[in-house]
Amino acid sequence: MTNSEHHSVGAAKSGCVAMIYWTRFPAISRFAKLFSLLLPLTVLAGPAAATDLAEGTESPFTPDIGSSIEKLTELLKPAKGTVTLEISGARPIRLNQTFIFQASSNISGKLVIIDINANSDVTQIFPNSYTTSEVERIEAGEIVKVPDSSYGFDWFRASEPVGSGLLIALIVPGSFPSEQLLVHQARKTKGLTLEERPRDYLESLSAQISSELTRDDPQSASSDNWAVFKLPYEIVR
Repeated sequence: MTNSEHHSVGAAKSGCVAMIYWTRFPAISRFAKLFSLLLPLTVLAGPAAATDLAEGTESPFTPDIGSSIEKLTELLKPAKGTVTLEISGARPIRLNQTFIFQASSNISGKLVIIDINANSDVTQIFPNSYTTSEVERIEAGEIVKVPDSSYGFDWFRASEPVGSGLLIALIVPGSFPSEQLLVHQARKTKGLTLEERPRDYLESLSAQISSELTRDDPQSASSDNWAVFKLPYEIVR
């Protein structure tokens, strides 16, 4: 879609993080909050391949965030499902380049996407205040696009900070308490926002996952119903 088909631009900053998008609906501009999800290449891979990308490299994150990421992904190491990501546009992605991304999985469940940027800021990309409980669920073989036509804007624009970050995609069972993922009022009402306490967010998510894995419920406890994908990325000027 060309720029001429859009009416307004939404943009907001906090510190050195910014998110800019075109939107068809000016009212949606109030949702433009600090957000940075910048992926420099298109990748289609399973959990094992994605994890291997990060092995043998020094973590770009603060020690507390790095430890929380490791804890989260270690919990789901036995996961047998596969979730994949595809990022649109030229690669590597440079500042101000526009893009969308999409996820698919070989199992059905709820999709969760988290971004950790070069400043160790954490943003829950999906689910978010634009999504509904029906949209949060992904069926085996289905493709979920972010953003889609329901968001009121058409793509994300690459923004600061530059450097290395990480995208984590999870498939969790349908019984997973998705309402807990939107527990903070800011995330319910302000769109895509940085977590005020990123380590607490990651630790809370790990605790929720651990609780589900140990429930007396075959669906939650089965590794067949979980998937994890770790995708390192770098933003360049």
